[in-house]
Amino acid sequence: MFNMTNQMHTIQSTSWLLVIFDLEKQS
Repeated sequence: MFNMTNQMHTIQSTSWLLVIFDLEKQS
């Protein structure tokens, strides 16, 4: 259970970083 939650959190953080990176690239 904990592992699953941790995985979800990691995916969320990674996608958030990708969004920021994308915005930086565009500007």
